[in-house]
Amino acid sequence: MSEEAMVETTETPEAQPEAEVETTQNEQKEVVEAVEEAVEVEETIEEKASRLEKEREVDNRKIARQKAANSSLLKKIEELKAAQVAPQQAQEDTPPQAEDFETYDDYNNAFIKHEAEKLAQQRINDFQNDQIKKLEHQKNVEDQRAFLKNEAEYREKNPNYDYSREEFQQFLTSTEIKPDVEVAIYSQAKREGNVAEIINYFGENGGERLSELEGIIALSPVEAAVEIYKIQQALSNAPKATKVKQKLPEPQRPVKGGGARGSKPVTKMSPRELLEKFG
Repeated sequence: MSEEAMVETTETPEAQPEAEVETTQNEQKEVVEAVEEAVEVEETIEEKASRLEKEREVDNRKIARQKAANSSLLKKIEELKAAQVAPQQAQEDTPPQAEDFETYDDYNNAFIKHEAEKLAQQRINDFQNDQIKKLEHQKNVEDQRAFLKNEAEYREKNPNYDYSREEFQQFLTSTEIKPDVEVAIYSQAKREGNVAEIINYFGENGGERLSELEGIIALSPVEAAVEIYKIQQALSNAPKATKVKQKLPEPQRPVKGGGARGSKPVTKMSPRELLEKFG
């Protein structure tokens, strides 16, 4: 064999392992990039979870502020109603009697003063009644807004809520409930901010728990509120469905160009050995 042929034979086999090594490096690079992309996705998920947690904390603070505002409104209403009681009791006194005075002028002055005080007190009562109506209207509007928000959020988690709500409303319209018991039930549900969940509890699956509600409305207002509270506690302690976090796929093992275990590395083979191995 001539020297030129030997040179060609020597150069050709050496080019093959270089190409194989380059292919292996590319495969390893692709695997690393795939793992890095997966890690980036995982970080994005963690960031999203953190953001959702912060949003939940903001919502909780809003609910707390709403409860505080409602309590403040109720306190104002109660104070105004209490302020009306004392004057009304004082007005039960009989007006001045003519025989109690020595002169007609004294009696007339006392009578005029009495009437003026009664008129002033009536105007105060009218003003207080007007304030009570405005505060009660404001509270009703805020309660309705909070309820609609609660319904919208719950509907996203439970698409069947509207069917439950329809069963619940049909029950209310066809059943006689004492007003004070109905107020106690709704007040307790609003206190925990989960009116929609309570409605769904009784009305879901074709109203399978409406018989339980029928027993509750037969109780006293306090007892009914206690039963609703027990249901709320059971719902809050019920296990929540959690999503299983998927593990990242194991990176594929790169194909090595060293041949079988114990074989001679390609980079250390002689030209003859390379010819025998790769033909």
